[in-house]
Amino acid sequence: MKNVHCKNIVRKGEGMTRFAKKYLVLSVVTCFFFYSITGCGSSTAVVHPLDKYNEKPYSDEATFYANKDDAYKATVLALQQSGYVITLSDAQTGLINGEKSGSSILPEEHKQISKDSANDVGAGEILIGILGILLIVGLIAMLTSDSNNETQSNSNTTTSTTTTTVVSSSHEKITSYKYIVTVNTTALTDSTSQLQLSAVRQVIENGSVTNSSKFENKYLNYGIFDAVQAQLNGVREKID
Repeated sequence: MKNVHCKNIVRKGEGMTRFAKKYLVLSVVTCFFFYSITGCGSSTAVVHPLDKYNEKPYSDEATFYANKDDAYKATVLALQQSGYVITLSDAQTGLINGEKSGSSILPEEHKQISKDSANDVGAGEILIGILGILLIVGLIAMLTSDSNNETQSNSNTTTSTTTTTVVSSSHEKITSYKYIVTVNTTALTDSTSQLQLSAVRQVIENGSVTNSSKFENKYLNYGIFDAVQAQLNGVREKID
C-alpha cells in the first residue's frame, strides 16, 4: 500500500510539473506576442527632447548675432552647464575644448542609433519573427524532454555556468567613454560670430584608450548651439 501511495504522489508531482511547464510556455508565448505587436512601437510614442532635431540636416557650424567675446563666454558656460569639463580656453583665439566622460554613451548617440534603426523597420520585423519561431521550437523541445534528461541538462548547465563565471571574472573589462568637443569661435562682423564644432569619441577599457574616432552627431551639435543661444538670450535679458 505504501508503494502504491508513493507512486500516486509521484504521478501527481509529474502532472503538476507538466502543468507548470505548459503554463510557463503559454505565458511566455503570450508575452512575446503582445511585445511583438505593441512593445516595439511603444518607445516612439514618447516625445524625446532631441526629437526637434530629427528633420534637421547635419551641421557643425552656426552663426550668432553676438560679438566674438560674448559668443565665446556663452559657449564656455553652455558646455559647463551641459556637463563638460573645460580643458582648454583661449579667449584671444576663441578656441575651447571640453570633455565629458561616463560609463555609457551620450544620449545624443543613443538618439542617433535609435533613429538609424527605426529606418530599418522591415529587418526588425523579420528578426522578431525568427526569434518567435526559435522560442516556440525551444519551448516545445523542453516539454518533450524526459525528467532524467532535464536533471542531467540542469547539472551540466550549472557546471558550465560556474566555469564561465570564473573565467569571465578573471578577464573583467571596465569600459567607459570620453567625448572631446572642440569649438572655434570666429568673428564675422562686429556684431556677429560663427561657432564651428568638432568632436572625438574615445572608448576606454581598463584605463587605456582602445578606440578614438571622429564623432559626427547632429543632435550633439544642435544641442550645444541651442545652449549657447540660451546663454546669449540670458545676457540680453539682463541688459534689458
